[in-house]
Amino acid sequence: MKFFAKTDFGKVRQVNQDYYIAENRKVGIFPNIFIVADGVGSNRDSGYASKHCSDFVIDQLSLTKDSVDFEKELSKAYRLANIDLVYRIMANPRYSGMGTTMVLTTIINDRAIVANVGDSRCYHIRDKIVQITNDHSIAEELVRVNELERGSEKYYELKSQLSRAFGASKKIEPDFFTIDLKMSDYILLCSDGLSNMVSDDKIYEIVKSSDTIEKKVELLIAEANANGGKDNIAVILIYIDDIKRDDRVFEKERKELKAKIFNKINVKQDEDKKATRDILLNRAKQIDSGIKSRSRKKSEGTEDE
Repeated sequence: MKFFAKTDFGKVRQVNQDYYIAENRKVGIFPNIFIVADGVGSNRDSGYASKHCSDFVIDQLSLTKDSVDFEKELSKAYRLANIDLVYRIMANPRYSGMGTTMVLTTIINDRAIVANVGDSRCYHIRDKIVQITNDHSIAEELVRVNELERGSEKYYELKSQLSRAFGASKKIEPDFFTIDLKMSDYILLCSDGLSNMVSDDKIYEIVKSSDTIEKKVELLIAEANANGGKDNIAVILIYIDDIKRDDRVFEKERKELKAKIFNKINVKQDEDKKATRDILLNRAKQIDSGIKSRSRKKSEGTEDE
């Protein structure tokens, strides 16, 4: 696996509130962790929120052990990071109004697990570009229930208003996605400073070019700035050039498959037992019917000699 990460102020912002972590090392049960977080809200210290929550999640994940329930551990880390930020905001008026998005992925051999809160994005790029995450914005929530048309004037008015973010409330639930990986796939994590400034088609064109992975990230940021650079920009680009199997995950999947097979066998046995019981009951009814018939004929004096 190869990767490159970079963040940029953009052309307008005086403070960079985007933050990333790119750890191609073991973090607890996770073989690697990649995070992009974008500080949001009216507070100029929202850069603190993006850094603090990202670092908190890493610290929490580093404590994990003896488990292969990756989503459970990620969800727990997200929830604890969020409640910690909420209490800090409550305790210090300086932090009022701050928050952050966070999109995270971990590459576990032949799959990527993605967790997301907010409107930072994860893309999967192979023979086409696919947005994996759903933006947690008021605009996108309304689009999903057919109450708003994407691209309309109202859509752009509501696009920056998040429906889910760290620091917004005491409860938070990340969305989870799993990507089946193949050799030469790309995973892209980015803040909206890239996705709002560069079209998906242009992102695909740059990522699939023959440039080095470092150059591709530089070109993505340069394109965002050339189109206005209205926000901070954070990019992590990951190239899959090696795929293996995690023995612990394989063993868990093997046990789950074995349980499913035994369940099917038990169901089949139950079905066979029921079928056998039905046959016996039908046979018993036939015998009973025959006995009653002979008894009736005998009482009538018509039984065959």
